Amino acid sequence: MHARSGTPIAVRVAFAAATALTVSTTGGCTLHPTTTIRIEGTGAVARLSYTFPEQDEKVVPKPGLPFERFTDSDDEKVTVRGSGVTGEVTCRILVNDEEVSSDTSDDGRLTCDYDPDK
Repeated sequence: MHARSGTPIAVRVAFAAATALTVSTTGGCTLHPTTTIRIEGTGAVARLSYTFPEQDEKVVPKPGLPFERFTDSDDEKVTVRGSGVTGEVTCRILVNDEEVSSDTSDDGRLTCDYDPDK
């Protein structure tokens, strides 16, 4: 199908997409801060809960490991709780790929917290 300009619509869409990509990449790269929670190990977790800034607590029953979630913020409090942990399971909180908190379960529970004000 042709538009009034005589150029096929598919060609105009492809050109617009390429132009947008060029414009966005020529302005440089902006890195957004990220906070990541990572739960890993050879054990299992019966119940995992986590809270990111300005979000409701998320509860995940029996999450598959490894389990990972992230948010685009590095300056707010993050909490992670695991219960019913069997075997070796480690929780890590990373800010911009740098570990700021970790816990390895040895009592059936996981507790990881990050508070940038402390």
